[in-house]
Parts: sequence; C-alpha cells; structure tokens
Amino acid sequence: MASKQFALRDGEPKRLTVTWKGNWKNLSLELDGQPLVTIPTSKELEQGREVQVEAGNLRVQLKRPFLGPVLLLSLNGRPLPHSGGDPRSRLATAYGVIYFVGAASALVGAATELFQVQVLRQMGFGWPALIEGGIFLALGFWVQKRQSLVGLALAVGLFGLDAILTVVGVASEPGTPPPTGSIIVRILFLVYMSRGFGAIQQLRRDKQRTA
Repeated sequence: MASKQFALRDGEPKRLTVTWKGNWKNLSLELDGQPLVTIPTSKELEQGREVQVEAGNLRVQLKRPFLGPVLLLSLNGRPLPHSGGDPRSRLATAYGVIYFVGAASALVGAATELFQVQVLRQMGFGWPALIEGGIFLALGFWVQKRQSLVGLALAVGLFGLDAILTVVGVASEPGTPPPTGSIIVRILFLVYMSRGFGAIQQLRRDKQRTA
C-alpha cells in the first residue's frame, strides 16, 4: 500500500494522508488521522470526489496524461503544496531534468578526458561534452532560482537540437540501427522540461494575484 502526506497550505504541517493500493484502488483520505473518504476504484477516482473540511472544499481526482497517472489534490480550487497539480512540482521536475542532463554530460566528458577514452572522443565526447554539461547546469540554476522562461527555452532548444543531430548522425551511417531507446528517453526529457513553461506562467499569475 502506498502512502503520501500533504499540507493544506504552505508552511503548515502535513495533516492530510493519502493511501491507496495498486492501480489506485481503495484510495483513502485522512485529515489529522480522521478518515474523510474512501474511493474504491480508479474509475471513480478519475471522475473526482469533493469533501468538505474545516478549511473549505477538498477535491481529489486522478488524471491520466501521456506520461502516466497524476493525482490532483486541491483546496478551494488551489493545488495542495507539492501535489500533482502544484506548479512548483512541475517546475522542479523540469529543472531537475536539466540538472541531470548537465551532470551526466559533464561527467562523461570529464571521464573521457581523464582516462583518455578514444572511443568516446570519436563519438564527440570529451571537452565538448564537458562544456555542454556546464551550460546545462547553469541553465538549470537559472530556471530554478529565477524561474526564467528564457533559460528554460534555451535548455529545451539546445537539448532538442542535440537530439536531432544525434539521430541524423546515426542515420548517416549505413547499417547502423536507429537508437530507439535513446530517442524515447530524449522525447520524455523534452516533455518533462517543456512542462516547466506552464508551471512558470502559473506561478507568475499566482504571484500577481497575491501582490
């Protein structure tokens, strides 16, 4: 059985406990240890359920987008902190992927130069990969700290361009099978990064409303 805890508002303790079995069966909500509702099936959960608590209207719903199910939790129409609908969670995923790409590229590049791996050098790693990794790490920091749309666009554009050049390079070599697994991973990374655009825009709108 899986379980997660959430705060109802920023800065408050995690009072809401969500538990469920495999494939989102028998999902239960408890507030301060007191049961609120149990939803037997994932189909009912996809339709959504609302519960009245002392803080207002608590809603739970399961969405199934392209990359897998997301549990949405909201109080009076606003996503709970660090829940599936929280734009900060989507933004954290976006810059987390950018950091991962940068760190992986930098490590491969550094290892190539440190251990003089000629095969990796011939594949274009080495100093270019090390420099590329540094650029992605800087862009990840920019997106995280400044919530920069420009920084995010640069990261998505550079990663997408690198993916295209990689596929074209492989395709130009006769008899070389297409890197299907690598292509799928790159597409997933691009999708996760791109979700940051909507997250930043939503965070900016929320900031304007509370200013």
